[in-house]
Amino acid sequence: MVKLYKSQFPDISYLETGLIPYLFENPNRIPDDKELFNDVHTKQSLSYGQVKDGILQFAAGLQDYFGFGTGDVLALFAPNAIDFAFPALGAIAAGGVLSPSNPRYSVEELRHQLELSDAKVLVAHPENIDVALQASALVGIPKRNILVFGQETIQGILPYTSVLMKERRAVVTPLTPEQARSRPCYLCFSSGTTGKSKGVMTSHTNAISAAAMIMYMEDYNDPNVNTRRGINCLPMFHQYALLLVLHVSLRRGTSMALMSQFDLVDYLKTIQDQRITNIWTVPPIILALAKDPRVLQFDLSSLKFAICAAAPLSRELSTAFASRFPNIKISQSYGLTETSPSGTTELVNDTAHGSCGVLMPNMIARIVKEDGSDAKVNEPGEIWLKGPNIMLGYIKNKEATANTVDVDGFLHTGDVGVVDEKDRFYIVDRIKELIKYKGFQVAPAELEGILLKSPLVNDCAVIGVYDSVQATEVPRGYVVLKPGIDASDKIVSQIQQFVADQVASFKQIRQIRIVDTVPKTASGKILRRVLRDQVKHEQQQQQNQAKL
Repeated sequence: MVKLYKSQFPDISYLETGLIPYLFENPNRIPDDKELFNDVHTKQSLSYGQVKDGILQFAAGLQDYFGFGTGDVLALFAPNAIDFAFPALGAIAAGGVLSPSNPRYSVEELRHQLELSDAKVLVAHPENIDVALQASALVGIPKRNILVFGQETIQGILPYTSVLMKERRAVVTPLTPEQARSRPCYLCFSSGTTGKSKGVMTSHTNAISAAAMIMYMEDYNDPNVNTRRGINCLPMFHQYALLLVLHVSLRRGTSMALMSQFDLVDYLKTIQDQRITNIWTVPPIILALAKDPRVLQFDLSSLKFAICAAAPLSRELSTAFASRFPNIKISQSYGLTETSPSGTTELVNDTAHGSCGVLMPNMIARIVKEDGSDAKVNEPGEIWLKGPNIMLGYIKNKEATANTVDVDGFLHTGDVGVVDEKDRFYIVDRIKELIKYKGFQVAPAELEGILLKSPLVNDCAVIGVYDSVQATEVPRGYVVLKPGIDASDKIVSQIQQFVADQVASFKQIRQIRIVDTVPKTASGKILRRVLRDQVKHEQQQQQNQAKL
């Protein structure tokens, strides 16, 4: 018998229209002069009216200069910036699709995304313009179609401010409910266990319904919406920050301090000086707040709520945070790029450390065991999710889509979880083999493919190993050296550097173990679970020795 878990909250209604009209609807009557974003580093700020105007101005420029329209894709290759919303939402306002990418991508990683997405325009940043030019040349994007943030021309690439920001403002074309359900507005990339990342097609309805779910739960947990001030250092190319910073800020008018990268002292000082009330974080930031002695030097009394997502927050770390900050309510959420990225979230008046909470409105779930039967309460199984926020599919990959979303509309997450007596979800393992390094997805197969190209490596396997010091998984490589090469610290460093030269920094192999053989099946498939069991045994031995 099928066991369905349904949200304890009633289904909520949401507009089935284009994303931009939804974000610009302004049901809270936000004044145009209210500060929406301020840059912690540059001290620049933008008002609610300036952000909306800049988005429409950028959209008009895309249409007039590039003939950009329905179905066209803009690739955004940049770190967080005060004007990130202009190209991010301007592409959608012009009728097209945004494909944001990690600003630390290598040439090959960016080339793959540009090629798969059929990007027409690329907006890069001065920090990574070299990579942007090389990748664009490989896929045939002309230099005329590449723009850069800032005010300066770099290597012949013009700033978008001089090319696109003219007098005209775009008039956003309304979408019918059917168009809103079927047309993508985002093409974010999610790593797959087979190596190359997959383009997740998120429709306008996916994005709107997910934002509506998040805001409903935020209001349930914290009804004082009009007094919120937030801070964001999470990368805005990732759906976690896209949904919260761009969507929710514009819809609600919530003022946000923006950081291009995390620095603990700047983070703490901003919370103190701007009287920040809400933070959206990942486990490594929670670790710093819970453990770092510098935290005690700042006045964080304004802080009321902390939301943690993107990677599992352990019971121990959640407890440590709550012990240091008894007046801050911490809540863990769970979702995937494929769920836009809503799924579950904790209720702050009924928390359980280690839990990722209960189903958001409009969500249905199953917990399915390996034999296809439904798991009982507190029995592990794969989490399947269903709702209006589930992606359209993977671009140009019908097979992967069919293997992930079944005929009944359930997304097979690949995450193993249990549900307790109160319908609270806990993530306990992963069927899929992705490594979550500080919230970023790292595919073992991709790193293994690179390792095998090294002249030093004969065979290899890569798994994620939890590092309690950093509160994250780290990629660890098990390497069999080529005959005649002796293991040494120098050889290990050379192998690590070989990989580092070809991938973004978050994908770098942090640990290497030299081994005689890699465990495999008779058909040659790597037995990662054997390696993970070895790690658990090692960690248990270390714990036992520490007790002696």
